[in-house]
Amino acid sequence: MNQEIRKRIYDIKSGIVPEGYKQTPFGIFPCDWCNPKKFGDIAYLSNSKFNRKQTEDNPICVELDHIESKTGRRLGNSFGQEQDSVKTIFKKGDILFGKLRPYLCKYYLAKEDGVCSTEIWVIKNKNDINNLFLYQFVSSEKFAKDVGASSFGSKMPRGEWRTVENTYYVIPKNKNEQGKIAEILMKWDEAVELQEQYIEKLEIRKKAYIDKFFIDREVNCCFKELYVEAGEGGTPDTKIEEYYLHGDIPFVKIEHLSKKYIEEIDSFITKKGLNKSGAWLVPKDSLLFSNGATIGECSINRIPVTTKQGILGIVPSNKIELEYFYYLIMSDYFLNKVRKITTKGTMYTAYLKDIDKLKLFIHKKEKQTIIANFFGEADEEISLQKEKLKKIKEQRKALQQYLLTGIVRVKT
Repeated sequence: MNQEIRKRIYDIKSGIVPEGYKQTPFGIFPCDWCNPKKFGDIAYLSNSKFNRKQTEDNPICVELDHIESKTGRRLGNSFGQEQDSVKTIFKKGDILFGKLRPYLCKYYLAKEDGVCSTEIWVIKNKNDINNLFLYQFVSSEKFAKDVGASSFGSKMPRGEWRTVENTYYVIPKNKNEQGKIAEILMKWDEAVELQEQYIEKLEIRKKAYIDKFFIDREVNCCFKELYVEAGEGGTPDTKIEEYYLHGDIPFVKIEHLSKKYIEEIDSFITKKGLNKSGAWLVPKDSLLFSNGATIGECSINRIPVTTKQGILGIVPSNKIELEYFYYLIMSDYFLNKVRKITTKGTMYTAYLKDIDKLKLFIHKKEKQTIIANFFGEADEEISLQKEKLKKIKEQRKALQQYLLTGIVRVKT
């Protein structure tokens, strides 16, 4: 970023109007951009409907769950003939935006014709607006916030189109400039997608090796032999403030098991809360394994913690290396055995007394270290690439903001 742009950013943030820019009720924008326009002047909703009872067509069907939050990625689809409810028809190039819980920022540029949930807006561009520019505009945080501000309903907020279409925006008047902005941002989107695909390949390769090392062989131990202490946690009564207020004992929930290592945490209980619940203090360098509801998540705690119910704390015995134990538990070899002994009550649960009886094969101690180091190096590479992806996304987000507000100009 050159000095001129840095100064322009500083001036605009300070409320100073640079040469070639104008003050509007909506901020500072280039003089040659259009006067504020309603969103309804640049885009409209498609209301064409699909009813499987009235046709034999079987197009792809996109539901909210099929769109990844804040990425523009479609994760899957169902089909129109599988749906009982009426759907909205979209065409290739249309822009989909989830109006239900708009803060999730679920958007998608259709790559083919299809149908979608009526909880998704199908947005089309008007003639004087470049469609890819409109897509980049709709994918911005600013647009998601404006839709959120229009929402009604507290538990399941929905965006209100009438409010959104009457919201004013300042955009480039020149359609070529719109197209150039979109072209630049689409290249960044492509860079994000390529990096995500590379990470997925690394994770698939790691999983393939895990499945190669951990397979059915002659069993040589029971699960119970692999730990010196294990037990499920418990949740102190959430209605009693003194169990939580000013607490300093880390309290692990299922969402905290998304990373391999737990080194810090954002939820705590007090000593009284610990004593008045089924929770226990799991020493550092133990395993935390989710055995209730969501089964199969695992982390290594680098700090002493307590856990809620549905999460086992497992203190390894000297028969097994901690890191090796982690990869064993994360393998399909182990998880398939756990699924077979899982019971269904108010929720799916794999009880420790049943896990204890699982017969397993584990490698000799010296080989455990070699295997753990191999997978540790794979995890380090994946973490490095994820950090790179994070930086690409941050740069793309900043550039999108600067381009869509005219702080950074493009040559046309």
